[in-house]
Amino acid sequence: TNATWGKINIPVHVNLAKVPVSKSLLEDSSLNVLSEVLMPEFAAEAALKEDGQFLTGSGADEPKGVMVGTLASAALGNDDVSTQNTGSAAAITFDAFVKAPYKIAGQYRARRNPNVAYAFTSATAGLLAGLQDNNGQYLWTEMHGNNAVGAPDTLRGWAVAETEALAEVAANTFPVFFGDWQGYRIVDRIGMSVQRYDDSALADTDSVAFYMRRRYGGQVAEGYRFVVIKCSV
Repeated sequence: TNATWGKINIPVHVNLAKVPVSKSLLEDSSLNVLSEVLMPEFAAEAALKEDGQFLTGSGADEPKGVMVGTLASAALGNDDVSTQNTGSAAAITFDAFVKAPYKIAGQYRARRNPNVAYAFTSATAGLLAGLQDNNGQYLWTEMHGNNAVGAPDTLRGWAVAETEALAEVAANTFPVFFGDWQGYRIVDRIGMSVQRYDDSALADTDSVAFYMRRRYGGQVAEGYRFVVIKCSV
């Protein structure tokens, strides 16, 4: 009965990549260089780049990530995103993983929601997997045989995603993300396209250039769906 409406602006950015290829290679190769070599590589590199940008992108000529500002200033750039300290100056603690989900409202952390997950690097996963209680029992029990064979590991019932785009464990870093990814908006204007250019500037090298182009943007729209863990007392 008292609805109010607002508007957020999500800038759209151009992402380009260029690969020069010799004409001789194109003429002599038994493979289709574009479809069998370049296209898969362009797609893989674009996916890795987006993974990093949606998490830590600065917002300048690229999407603004959930963790914007953390790498440069050790401070979140979005006030709606909650923070849970580890309680240790430069280490992770299992207490932080227990407490972090409850920094956000219950409807945004349902365990059966596939959009809700933890995210951290492989190195952080290794540190977490090694945490033990005073009796030598591993705290991350799902990592050590509680799941059915072939089922992915979970952490306290929530999904886990590993990404090398996040920070590693160190003083004042934010190595762990948790939340509902529906709070992050991605705008995909143009899918990936690859074009060939016979550029006069490349003529003396007997080469042509292939350009990959995409237009997309992204930023946090509902930061209250997210919490990050910070290595801090």
